[in-house]
Amino acid sequence: MLKGKIIVSTFSYLFFINILSAVAGGDNFTTPTQNVTVSDLFPLEKGFRWRYIHDTREGTSHYSNEYLGVVTKWGEPYKLLGNPFGVSYFEITPDTIYLRAVAPSENIENAQFYKGGEIVRLKIPLVSGNRWSGKTWVEKEGQPIISAYDTEIVGWSKVEVPAGTFDCLVTSTTLNTIFFRNKGRVGVGSFAQDMIWYSPGIGIVRRLKYLLYPKQPQELLSDDRLEEFIH
Repeated sequence: MLKGKIIVSTFSYLFFINILSAVAGGDNFTTPTQNVTVSDLFPLEKGFRWRYIHDTREGTSHYSNEYLGVVTKWGEPYKLLGNPFGVSYFEITPDTIYLRAVAPSENIENAQFYKGGEIVRLKIPLVSGNRWSGKTWVEKEGQPIISAYDTEIVGWSKVEVPAGTFDCLVTSTTLNTIFFRNKGRVGVGSFAQDMIWYSPGIGIVRRLKYLLYPKQPQELLSDDRLEEFIH
Protein backbone atom coordinates (compact mmCIF):
# COMPACT_ATOMS: atom_id res chain seq x y z
CA MET A 1 0.00 0.00 0.00
CA LEU A 2 1.24 3.48 -0.83
CA LYS A 3 1.75 5.68 2.18
CA GLY A 4 2.30 9.41 2.62
CA LYS A 5 4.17 11.02 5.48
CA ILE A 6 4.22 14.64 6.49
CA ILE A 7 7.27 16.18 8.10
CA VAL A 8 6.84 19.60 9.67
CA SER A 9 10.14 21.31 10.47
CA THR A 10 10.80 24.07 12.96
CA PHE A 11 11.44 26.34 10.00
CA SER A 12 8.05 25.54 8.48
CA TYR A 13 6.26 26.25 11.75
CA LEU A 14 8.00 29.60 12.25
CA PHE A 15 7.44 30.50 8.63
CA PHE A 16 3.73 29.77 8.99
CA ILE A 17 3.54 32.09 12.01
CA ASN A 18 5.07 34.90 9.92
CA ILE A 19 2.57 34.37 7.09
CA LEU A 20 -0.34 34.28 9.52
CA SER A 21 0.74 37.48 11.23
CA ALA A 22 1.10 39.32 7.94
CA VAL A 23 -2.07 38.06 6.27
CA ALA A 24 -4.55 37.74 9.10
CA GLY A 25 -3.60 40.94 10.81
CA GLY A 26 -2.01 39.60 13.99
CA ASP A 27 -4.27 41.05 16.71
CA ASN A 28 -7.28 41.34 14.40
CA PHE A 29 -8.99 38.23 15.79
CA THR A 30 -12.49 38.65 17.15
CA THR A 31 -15.25 36.49 18.58
CA PRO A 32 -18.28 35.88 16.34
CA THR A 33 -21.50 37.48 17.50
CA GLN A 34 -23.58 34.40 16.73
CA ASN A 35 -23.29 30.63 16.97
CA VAL A 36 -22.37 29.13 13.61
CA THR A 37 -22.27 25.63 12.16
CA VAL A 38 -20.06 24.06 9.54
CA SER A 39 -22.96 24.35 7.07
CA ASP A 40 -23.18 28.10 7.77
CA LEU A 41 -19.51 28.47 6.88
CA PHE A 42 -19.76 26.39 3.72
CA PRO A 43 -23.31 26.86 2.36
CA LEU A 44 -24.11 24.93 -0.81
CA GLU A 45 -27.64 25.72 -1.92
CA LYS A 46 -29.54 26.03 -5.18
CA GLY A 47 -28.66 29.23 -7.04
CA PHE A 48 -25.53 29.97 -5.01
CA ARG A 49 -22.61 31.32 -7.07
CA TRP A 50 -19.32 32.90 -6.04
CA ARG A 51 -17.13 35.01 -8.34
CA TYR A 52 -13.44 35.41 -7.43
CA ILE A 53 -10.42 37.43 -8.47
CA HIS A 54 -7.67 34.87 -9.06
CA ASP A 55 -4.09 36.15 -8.63
CA THR A 56 -1.12 33.94 -9.55
CA ARG A 57 2.48 34.46 -10.65
CA GLU A 58 1.21 34.53 -14.22
CA GLY A 59 -1.23 37.37 -13.61
CA THR A 60 -4.83 38.11 -12.65
CA SER A 61 -7.98 36.42 -13.92
CA HIS A 62 -11.55 35.79 -12.77
CA TYR A 63 -13.56 32.62 -12.23
CA SER A 64 -16.81 31.48 -10.64
CA ASN A 65 -17.67 28.66 -8.25
CA GLU A 66 -21.20 27.40 -8.78
CA TYR A 67 -23.36 24.98 -6.81
CA LEU A 68 -24.33 22.23 -9.26
CA GLY A 69 -26.70 20.15 -7.15
CA VAL A 70 -26.52 16.66 -5.62
CA VAL A 71 -25.26 13.42 -7.12
CA THR A 72 -25.66 9.97 -5.56
CA LYS A 73 -22.78 7.50 -5.66
CA TRP A 74 -23.00 4.07 -4.02
CA GLY A 75 -26.08 5.20 -2.13
CA GLU A 76 -24.46 8.32 -0.65
CA PRO A 77 -25.43 11.89 -1.62
CA TYR A 78 -22.69 14.39 -2.43
CA LYS A 79 -23.07 18.12 -3.06
CA LEU A 80 -21.20 19.37 -6.12
CA LEU A 81 -19.24 22.60 -6.44
CA GLY A 82 -17.91 23.37 -9.90
CA ASN A 83 -15.54 25.84 -11.55
CA PRO A 84 -13.31 25.91 -14.67
CA PHE A 85 -10.66 23.87 -12.80
CA GLY A 86 -12.99 20.94 -12.04
CA VAL A 87 -15.84 19.70 -9.85
CA SER A 88 -15.53 18.82 -6.14
CA TYR A 89 -17.76 16.32 -4.33
CA PHE A 90 -18.58 17.31 -0.74
CA GLU A 91 -20.24 15.39 2.07
CA ILE A 92 -21.67 17.75 4.68
CA THR A 93 -22.69 16.48 8.12
CA PRO A 94 -23.61 18.46 11.26
CA ASP A 95 -20.05 17.96 12.53
CA THR A 96 -17.78 17.87 9.50
CA ILE A 97 -17.29 18.86 5.87
CA TYR A 98 -15.51 16.24 3.79
CA LEU A 99 -14.02 16.66 0.33
CA ARG A 100 -14.65 13.15 -1.06
CA ALA A 101 -13.80 13.31 -4.76
CA VAL A 102 -12.88 15.46 -7.73
CA ALA A 103 -13.94 15.29 -11.38
CA PRO A 104 -13.26 17.14 -14.64
CA SER A 105 -15.59 20.06 -15.33
CA GLU A 106 -16.60 18.56 -18.67
CA ASN A 107 -17.62 15.20 -17.16
CA ILE A 108 -18.85 15.37 -13.58
CA GLU A 109 -19.69 11.67 -13.55
CA ASN A 110 -16.02 10.79 -14.05
CA ALA A 111 -15.16 11.27 -10.38
CA GLN A 112 -11.93 10.20 -8.71
CA PHE A 113 -12.69 9.41 -5.06
CA TYR A 114 -9.90 9.86 -2.52
CA LYS A 115 -8.55 6.59 -1.11
CA GLY A 116 -6.77 5.53 2.04
CA GLY A 117 -8.29 8.39 4.05
CA GLU A 118 -10.42 11.44 3.65
CA ILE A 119 -9.91 15.18 3.29
CA VAL A 120 -11.60 17.07 6.13
CA ARG A 121 -12.14 20.72 5.28
CA LEU A 122 -13.93 21.78 8.50
CA LYS A 123 -14.96 20.09 11.72
CA ILE A 124 -16.37 21.06 15.10
CA PRO A 125 -15.62 22.55 17.53
CA LEU A 126 -15.21 25.75 15.51
CA VAL A 127 -12.71 27.24 17.94
CA SER A 128 -9.11 28.34 17.78
CA GLY A 129 -6.71 25.46 18.28
CA ASN A 130 -8.93 22.68 16.94
CA ARG A 131 -6.61 20.60 14.78
CA TRP A 132 -6.81 17.49 12.62
CA SER A 133 -4.58 15.54 10.24
CA GLY A 134 -5.01 13.04 7.47
CA LYS A 135 -3.51 11.42 4.41
CA THR A 136 -5.06 10.29 1.18
CA TRP A 137 -4.31 9.55 -2.44
CA VAL A 138 -5.95 9.68 -5.83
CA GLU A 139 -4.93 8.57 -9.32
CA LYS A 140 -4.54 11.08 -12.13
CA GLU A 141 -3.81 9.84 -15.63
CA GLY A 142 -2.91 6.47 -14.14
CA GLN A 143 -0.38 7.82 -11.64
CA PRO A 144 -0.92 8.16 -7.86
CA ILE A 145 -0.84 11.52 -6.09
CA ILE A 146 -0.33 11.15 -2.34
CA SER A 147 -1.17 13.96 0.07
CA ALA A 148 -0.74 14.35 3.82
CA TYR A 149 -2.20 17.37 5.55
CA ASP A 150 -2.45 19.05 8.92
CA THR A 151 -5.20 21.64 9.45
CA GLU A 152 -5.77 24.01 12.35
CA ILE A 153 -8.50 26.53 13.12
CA VAL A 154 -6.57 29.74 13.72
CA GLY A 155 -9.47 31.87 14.99
CA TRP A 156 -11.84 34.60 13.84
CA SER A 157 -10.71 37.64 11.90
CA LYS A 158 -12.03 40.45 9.75
CA VAL A 159 -10.89 40.33 6.13
CA GLU A 160 -11.42 42.87 3.37
CA VAL A 161 -11.95 41.63 -0.18
CA PRO A 162 -13.49 43.31 -3.25
CA ALA A 163 -16.97 42.07 -2.21
CA GLY A 164 -16.71 43.82 1.19
CA THR A 165 -15.45 43.28 4.73
CA PHE A 166 -16.39 40.06 6.50
CA ASP A 167 -15.97 38.36 9.88
CA CYS A 168 -14.40 35.01 9.08
CA LEU A 169 -13.24 31.77 10.62
CA VAL A 170 -9.66 31.23 9.46
CA THR A 171 -8.10 27.82 8.88
CA SER A 172 -4.52 27.01 7.93
CA THR A 173 -3.39 23.77 6.30
CA THR A 174 0.11 22.49 5.68
CA LEU A 175 0.01 20.12 2.71
CA ASN A 176 2.74 17.68 1.71
CA THR A 177 2.09 16.21 -1.76
CA ILE A 178 4.03 13.64 -3.76
CA PHE A 179 3.40 13.23 -7.50
CA PHE A 180 4.56 9.83 -8.74
CA ARG A 181 5.70 9.11 -12.28
CA ASN A 182 6.70 5.96 -14.16
CA LYS A 183 4.25 3.69 -12.31
CA GLY A 184 5.27 4.92 -8.88
CA ARG A 185 9.04 4.48 -9.21
CA VAL A 186 9.90 8.17 -9.31
CA GLY A 187 8.20 11.00 -7.46
CA VAL A 188 8.44 14.75 -6.98
CA GLY A 189 6.98 16.56 -4.01
CA SER A 190 5.76 19.94 -2.84
CA PHE A 191 5.16 21.50 0.56
CA ALA A 192 2.48 24.18 0.72
CA GLN A 193 0.49 26.39 3.05
CA ASP A 194 -3.23 26.86 2.37
CA MET A 195 -5.21 29.49 4.31
CA ILE A 196 -8.99 29.82 3.97
CA TRP A 197 -11.34 32.50 5.31
CA TYR A 198 -14.95 31.29 5.82
CA SER A 199 -17.79 33.80 6.39
CA PRO A 200 -21.13 32.64 7.90
CA GLY A 201 -23.89 32.45 5.32
CA ILE A 202 -21.50 33.15 2.45
CA GLY A 203 -18.71 30.58 2.48
CA ILE A 204 -15.15 31.11 1.30
CA VAL A 205 -14.30 34.79 0.85
CA ARG A 206 -10.55 34.31 0.49
CA ARG A 207 -8.13 31.45 -0.14
CA LEU A 208 -4.37 31.99 -0.14
CA LYS A 209 -1.89 29.29 -1.17
CA TYR A 210 1.91 29.35 -0.98
CA LEU A 211 4.68 26.91 -1.79
CA LEU A 212 7.19 26.68 1.07
CA TYR A 213 10.91 26.10 0.67
CA PRO A 214 13.49 25.67 3.47
CA LYS A 215 15.47 28.88 3.98
CA GLN A 216 13.89 30.52 0.94
CA PRO A 217 11.06 33.02 0.42
CA GLN A 218 7.59 31.61 -0.01
CA GLU A 219 6.25 31.31 -3.56
CA LEU A 220 2.69 32.42 -4.27
CA LEU A 221 0.53 29.78 -5.90
CA SER A 222 -2.78 31.64 -5.84
CA ASP A 223 -4.76 34.29 -4.00
CA ASP A 224 -8.53 34.03 -4.55
CA ARG A 225 -10.63 36.93 -3.27
CA LEU A 226 -14.43 37.12 -3.44
CA GLU A 227 -15.77 39.88 -5.66
CA GLU A 228 -19.43 38.84 -5.94
CA PHE A 229 -21.78 36.43 -4.16
CA ILE A 230 -25.09 35.51 -5.82
CA HIS A 231 -27.81 33.62 -3.95
